[in-house]
Amino acid sequence: MNIDMIVYEGLTKILTSSGQMKTVVDIFNTNLTSRVATLKNAFEQDQRATIKDVAHALKGSCAMFGATRCADLCQEIENAALTVDMPLPKDLLEALLGELTDFSKFVNETMAAQQSETLQ
Repeated sequence: MNIDMIVYEGLTKILTSSGQMKTVVDIFNTNLTSRVATLKNAFEQDQRATIKDVAHALKGSCAMFGATRCADLCQEIENAALTVDMPLPKDLLEALLGELTDFSKFVNETMAAQQSETLQ
């Protein structure tokens, strides 16, 4: 997992000070679950337009949080979906799914630790 900690810490500082961190993380997790399901289905059905759109949306969300490896994989998947004469890169999908799982866990653990510190 590769995270740009300057981006991540900057975002969390802004969101925490405005009381919006939990809301944004909840939205991220909800969208992540939905988008991953859509992406998996689109890969199974060879729906390249959907793959491109979902990968693009995920790329933006990941970049906003500083998840650079996730964003890079999304970009590669998006590019592959535009190349119709090439097979879909299922290895990239699996790599992305692993990175997203790790990143989501990191975000949730970080948020829980911050909330715990706030309560003390």
